Amino acid sequence: MIYTKVVMNSGIEYVIPLNPIKVISEQISNKEGELYNTFIHLIQKNLETEKETSVFLNPQHISSIEEVKVNMKGNDAIPPVFKIDKNK
Repeated sequence: MIYTKVVMNSGIEYVIPLNPIKVISEQISNKEGELYNTFIHLIQKNLETEKETSVFLNPQHISSIEEVKVNMKGNDAIPPVFKIDKNK
């Protein structure tokens, strides 16, 4: 499963359950490829709980967009990269 990790200038990260190409071409930019300068609505997915929440953000404040590959075999199959280390 391919998701998109959106990192904002503030360092806040969101995981969007869409392919990065779809996020860029259909969600955050117009047909000419220019980023919208207004708030847009995206759905964020918590990879631990699989709960979806609404996120409103301005694409002008995105610092990076990354492809995230997630291989899940069940509800307990959370990749280690998304697990929170509570010992730190």
